[in-house]
Amino acid sequence: MRHIQEDDDAHDQYRRARAIQVEMLRDEIIELVEQPLPDDPKMAQAEVARRRLEAEQKDKYVRQLQPLGLRNKAEDRNDQMSGTITLRWNDAETA
Repeated sequence: MRHIQEDDDAHDQYRRARAIQVEMLRDEIIELVEQPLPDDPKMAQAEVARRRLEAEQKDKYVRQLQPLGLRNKAEDRNDQMSGTITLRWNDAETA
């Protein structure tokens, strides 16, 4: 991890690898959901619950695979939500 933190090329490779891993996990989730269910209603219900649990766990893992913040450098941070917000109230004169 220290090497990834210190070397820009290694960090770029790490980010690309994590992005590929995320895409593969999302494909697995889609495949899991699209598989046919058993004909027996009770087995189908149990299978739906099992798949839901597995899909939710994989989705949670996907969200945790964010490589940002590993180096704590400005170019790695998402600055889309930064900035200044100014709120101003104008005192309206009442007549």
